Amino acid sequence: MRRIATITVLCTGLLFLLAGCGKKETSVAVTGVSVSPASTKILVGESTMLTATVKPEKASNKDLSWKTSNDAVATVNGGLVEGVGEGVATITVTTVEGGFTAQALVNVSQIHASGVELVPSADQVLLVGDAVELTAKVSPANAVDLAVVWSSSDAGTVSVTPGLSEGTVSKAVVKALKGGSATITVTTRDQGHSASLKISVPGTSANPGGSFGEDNYGQYN
Repeated sequence: MRRIATITVLCTGLLFLLAGCGKKETSVAVTGVSVSPASTKILVGESTMLTATVKPEKASNKDLSWKTSNDAVATVNGGLVEGVGEGVATITVTTVEGGFTAQALVNVSQIHASGVELVPSADQVLLVGDAVELTAKVSPANAVDLAVVWSSSDAGTVSVTPGLSEGTVSKAVVKALKGGSATITVTTRDQGHSASLKISVPGTSANPGGSFGEDNYGQYN
């Protein structure tokens, strides 16, 4: 009797084992997706990572696709978002199974020029034929556009010739052409901030005190 019971238990266990081996793993369907953060801010040229979570956690197919509403503002690749231009873009993530979606709002901005400094900053006196180099420095240093535009209120009296530009610094050479005066202005291309100084050119050959004469700036003549 004991032997028969033992055989019965062994046979029953064997049947359960065989049944388990033949059973296929059950597929877990996707029921939704979320994305984090739901909104974020970045600068032009910066990047940030969005994280998508497929629901439920044990879903069998977690494949996703990503797209942006405006690739001129922000691009997205596998959740990695890069700022391209100022504006707002909506990033949408979609599950391959079920087509569930979630969205994140990305606000892309850029650092604008906030001002420009002119060196020297005080009004100057030049003799006819004399020249002086001016230096403009745009701030802040990480502004997207550091370019400047130089101008003279009377180019026939005092000319201004743009020189080298490197980073935040731009140079120009100002030359006195005839007696009179003119205002030299430097303006940031971004936001239009400006700085200026007045150049006076006396109609005499004497070099007044405090002026820039040939001894110092003859190389620009």
